[in-house]
Amino acid sequence: MTKAKKILLAVVPVFVVLAVEAGIALWAFRPVQIACDDEVFIAVAVLGRAWLPLEGVPSERVVTIDTTSLSITTETPVDESKIREAAIDATVQELEAKYSTQLAELEAQIDETNQQLATAQAQLERREADEAAAAKRAAQQKAAAQQAGNKSAAQQAANNAGTGGADSTPTSGGSAGTSQPATPAVDAATLIANGHAYAASKNMGVNSALTIGNAGYFNPVDLSILSQASAQSDIYYCIDQIAGMMGTVEQDHPPVYNIVQDGGKIYVLYG
Repeated sequence: MTKAKKILLAVVPVFVVLAVEAGIALWAFRPVQIACDDEVFIAVAVLGRAWLPLEGVPSERVVTIDTTSLSITTETPVDESKIREAAIDATVQELEAKYSTQLAELEAQIDETNQQLATAQAQLERREADEAAAAKRAAQQKAAAQQAGNKSAAQQAANNAGTGGADSTPTSGGSAGTSQPATPAVDAATLIANGHAYAASKNMGVNSALTIGNAGYFNPVDLSILSQASAQSDIYYCIDQIAGMMGTVEQDHPPVYNIVQDGGKIYVLYG
């Protein structure tokens, strides 16, 4: 065997062993490319496991490694505290909007109620003023009627006195003087007219269908024994009694009355 063959036989096994070891090393330790989102990193695979340097892993993100495809996906981590704060803020805004609407509606109702109260107060004041004015007019009419009755009574007394003096004077020829017809002591038409005016001031209505036969009445006003003022006062009294009595009864209309004359008496009727 030549020297060259001996050298070859000694070297070849060494190269074979080195080649086998190199192949094993390349199989056990080999570089691989790992995709991480849009970037690619070079890692080392050792016995089928990829080893990625820590600086190659994105921080503050959720990392998902797919060992089959040798890829890494990352996501923004969920901050539960921020989620809770956002939910609380949304709830607060919703409640504020809801209660703001309810508060606005309540304020509108309060304003409407205040307006209604103001209107009712104004109507009440106007009604009180109307009643006061009506009472004042009634008092004035009553006073005027009494004054008119007093004047009429005085005039009647003067007429009666004049008539009596004329009758006491003897006439020539010895014949007695002819007596004149007595003037009525009171004016019934004035009494009735004043009574209607007084009743109107009390918002009473006239019912001409009421008669002595179908209506109620108080004691009639006897014109034969009363003066104009006294008779008028009695008529006013009857009207006051009817207004008070009919006002206590539940009705859907104002109190009604009528004033009629029957001979020397005046009746204030109610139905």
